[in-house]
Amino acid sequence: MTRTMLKEAAKENMAYGFKDALISIIIAWLGGAPISFVFAFLKVEILSAPVIAIFVTGPFLVGIAGVYLNIAKHGDGTWIAVFDGFKIFWRSFVLYILKYIFITLWSLLFVIPGIIAAFRYSMAEYIL
Repeated sequence: MTRTMLKEAAKENMAYGFKDALISIIIAWLGGAPISFVFAFLKVEILSAPVIAIFVTGPFLVGIAGVYLNIAKHGDGTWIAVFDGFKIFWRSFVLYILKYIFITLWSLLFVIPGIIAAFRYSMAEYIL
């Protein structure tokens, strides 16, 4: 397969799936952002919002990865699949926590190992 054939196939997939990909990103953002706004409005402790946001970020990342994989494989992704990460809530939550613990630990060594670890673990949601 040549480069031009791959490029045309990617454009064709995104012509049908771009809307669903965009809607899934907006839904995930709206799913996590109001938590910070509510806690800021209620003047609750500053650490409460990030702690609660941790619980929704992992499942949303897994759901977005699922939408992208459906678009890439079948050419049609449905935006409602962004909530599929909540079906495997504990697995996606543990993945999110472990991923950022390891990236933080590698970053303590030096900046470059932290960047390499971030790239290494960046596709974990797609594997899950």
